[in-house]
Amino acid sequence: MQWSARFGGDGSEFLNDFLETDDGGFLLLGRTESFGIGGSDLWLMKVTDEGELVWEKTYDGGGDYDWGSSMVRSQEGGFILLGGTYSKGSGDSDLWLLGVDSSGRVMWDTTFGGPYDEIPSVIKASASGELYIAGYTGSYGAGSWDA
Repeated sequence: MQWSARFGGDGSEFLNDFLETDDGGFLLLGRTESFGIGGSDLWLMKVTDEGELVWEKTYDGGGDYDWGSSMVRSQEGGFILLGGTYSKGSGDSDLWLLGVDSSGRVMWDTTFGGPYDEIPSVIKASASGELYIAGYTGSYGAGSWDA
């Protein structure tokens, strides 16, 4: 083991993805119930290569349950975060995409979904910058849940 660190507060926190940054540190993505303004908020942290917290950000879609699932680097030098939100969008839960710069500042955000739940799993980017998202849906397809 190179290092160990703990992050969080009085509530529950979950980390779902991480990326190594250009400086050798890491971005950590998940959700927090301790910080932010909603039931849970999407949570992004930057740590050094030794696990020391550099900064952390919470992103709230509007006061309900929001979370981060997966992320990729953007071609502009920032990151694209994939999450889910019950706080905004068109239905129960929707896919939530946020474009952030290297400091975690939101450059844009958008939601995708129908009248029922959409649950994100993973986002990947091609070499040319196309985004591919996997998850499951209760709004579209042939059955109650479809990929």
